Amino acid sequence: MAAIASETTAASELYLDNNATTPVAAEVIAAVAGTLATAWANPSSAHGPGLAARAVLDDARRWTALALGSNSTSDIVFTSGGTESNNLVLHSAVEHAQAAIRAAQAAEATEAADAATAGKPAAAPSANSSAQRPHVILTSIEHPATLRPAQVLAERGAITLTVLPASLANGSVTAAQVSQALQPSTCLVSVMLVNNETGCVADLAAICRVVRDWEQASAPSGSATAAGPASTGVPRRVFVHTDAAQALGKIPVNVELLGVDYATIAGHKFYGPRIGAVYARGLAANHTPLFPMLFGGGQERGIRPGTENTPMIAGFGKACELIVQHLSEYQRAMSKVMNALEAALEATCPAHLAVIFHGKQAVHGRSPNTTNFSVVERSLLCSRESGSGSSASGLAGPSRLGSWKLVERLSDAQIYVSRGAACHSGSHGGGDPEPSPILLAYGVEHGIAQNALRVSIGRETTVADVQRFVAALWDACNHVLSQ
Repeated sequence: MAAIASETTAASELYLDNNATTPVAAEVIAAVAGTLATAWANPSSAHGPGLAARAVLDDARRWTALALGSNSTSDIVFTSGGTESNNLVLHSAVEHAQAAIRAAQAAEATEAADAATAGKPAAAPSANSSAQRPHVILTSIEHPATLRPAQVLAERGAITLTVLPASLANGSVTAAQVSQALQPSTCLVSVMLVNNETGCVADLAAICRVVRDWEQASAPSGSATAAGPASTGVPRRVFVHTDAAQALGKIPVNVELLGVDYATIAGHKFYGPRIGAVYARGLAANHTPLFPMLFGGGQERGIRPGTENTPMIAGFGKACELIVQHLSEYQRAMSKVMNALEAALEATCPAHLAVIFHGKQAVHGRSPNTTNFSVVERSLLCSRESGSGSSASGLAGPSRLGSWKLVERLSDAQIYVSRGAACHSGSHGGGDPEPSPILLAYGVEHGIAQNALRVSIGRETTVADVQRFVAALWDACNHVLSQ
């Protein structure tokens, strides 16, 4: 297995929050350092040192494409991270749809003028009419880097937005939900491949199929593709995007088999540096467009201007190379440890406590590194619902085992877990913090969600490590209840 620089900062520390950020692999650190020493020139320069730096970028792009199951390096654009990548995809899909609307408006104006000259009634507005705003479909469990920019565009009146409710039983949304939500003005469907808090995997291939079927069925007569009126010159498309940040390096990611148009990833989720990348299918041929949000030089084909961060891109490429070479090994190791962790939680849970898993029975599986569960006083448990995925309907009263208390107690023992996504965490100001909005969106009852812990193991986590965690967890629970 590839070496990890450090999953702990001291021998006694135990880091189990790898979905927030992973440590950096030793091979990645070496790639970054080597590039700083030997390929420091500007990759846009035409001389030898510049060409050497350009070769580093090309190699990293090749490994990134391979890690995503693509053979097309021209479909990869490097960015500053997952947030920029997700914003770039949303911006591009909406801009493409707005161009189609503007073209339809111009064509309809011309047709109306011609009809008026001929004394004929004007034709009814098309689906691309300027009266239509681009429509975007998301799930209720998306990362804020996807959800928030869409909400801002909707608040500004630039788009209409549909947020589909996810379920723990399914792990995400269903293809049927997406199919029912599609509209003539839909320009983008975005569904994360692996949820960052529960690890649940979406049935993304099925979602892509229903979008393509709908797209073809909605194509105007005589159109070879799902396009708008031929007179507009701008094709109408329903693009499918997946935030694959929590998937890469944990489960196989193959954009060809999934059928997505866009995929976004972030290096610090798979033992790389904190930069990101966008995959856009057929980018060079403008099959799936990317429109710049920044303007300047022509780097990254003008899509992401600014002198490339060659050392970090080299490290990103090395992290992708490790995935290509070792993914099955990583999966086996993490699955073994995760199975041991969840078995220990169930087998050693004290009689006065109960463990409620969130998403463990999701029909499309989970990432092998993630578990999300609540610990509650058994006396508070209400009726259980078999097959619901959330394992319990609610609590009879307030629990004393708030997860923030357990996180703090475990941290005192130098064991580091989380209450959920780092982007949702923060100080609770002395009061009881709100539970994870992701778990609430999944339908987990408020009191149970407030006790939830996310444990995300790493490539180097051992069975002994998780056994230590479980023992420390029961100690923490008993300490909190004794106060």
